[in-house]
Amino acid sequence: MLVVTLLLGTASLNAISNLSGRLDTAINKTTRKIELIDAVGSARSDMLAAQRGVVMFTFGKSPEGAEKAKRLFESAGQRWAESLSELRPLLVTDEGKQLTSQLEASLMAWRAAFEEIGEFCSRGNPEAGLKITLEKGVPIYDAAGKDTDR
Repeated sequence: MLVVTLLLGTASLNAISNLSGRLDTAINKTTRKIELIDAVGSARSDMLAAQRGVVMFTFGKSPEGAEKAKRLFESAGQRWAESLSELRPLLVTDEGKQLTSQLEASLMAWRAAFEEIGEFCSRGNPEAGLKITLEKGVPIYDAAGKDTDR
């Protein structure tokens, strides 16, 4: 009877320990992953607003506003990159790792497109900046949204 009780007690402690580990993973790691991908989504929205702002302020002949929008884009892009850097070590699935790589590539492509937009706008050609926004920036925004949703 004593041996059976000891075996059951040991099995119970082992089960509780496994549950504790799973709970820790669910609470700490999974929640942190959700927070980080939400930060990417927020940065993505800020980058779109900044992109539109640069074009709009250039049309409105407000270089101060365009410069402020550029700073917003840069800071949002930095938040995006930092969130992905912190997220990468938490990922365990191949799909998650692949999506993170896609998001990094999207960020680099968007930064390049934004550089083109800024170049056209700084030369006083917001029409060309708007064209790049619609042809390159918005599709990157949409694709990154699908990746963050997954």
